[in-house]
Amino acid sequence: MKKLLLLLLLAIFAGSNGISQSCLPLGIQFHNQSDIDNFKTNYPGCTEVEGDVLIEEYGLITNLDGLATILSIGGDLRIKWNYYLNDLTGLANLTFVGGNLEICYNHSLETMDGLESLTEVGGNLLINSNSSLVDLGGLRSLKKMKGNLEIKLNDVLTVLSGIDNIAPGTIKNL
Repeated sequence: MKKLLLLLLLAIFAGSNGISQSCLPLGIQFHNQSDIDNFKTNYPGCTEVEGDVLIEEYGLITNLDGLATILSIGGDLRIKWNYYLNDLTGLANLTFVGGNLEICYNHSLETMDGLESLTEVGGNLLINSNSSLVDLGGLRSLKKMKGNLEIKLNDVLTVLSGIDNIAPGTIKNL
């Protein structure tokens, strides 16, 4: 009986590593690929970033794969000035952004692929000045927004399908 109880306790504690863990109440900034690649090592178990996440650099970030453990962001998510970022696939497990989601000035960004799990944005959604963006399909799971929607100066974006599942009345202005 004692062995069974011990095994049960070990199983419970071993399984606790899979539980979501909040971290970084002041947020985090990523300015190079190494910062992103080392996220899991530097912040083991971090799945819920409490503060803002800034992903910004002028040419050194090529993928977001190291951020695959993030499930939610309590503050803003700003992805700006990343010249060699083609998609957002490293954010495939992200379901919630509590503040604004800003995707701006990413001149190689072609799609929103990687945001397929995102269901809610608590603030504004800004998609501006992404000169290669052709597709918003990665946002197809987004159902709820509490702020404004702004999509402008995306030179080759002609079809807005991907944002058509947002529930009516959850966007302040379109």
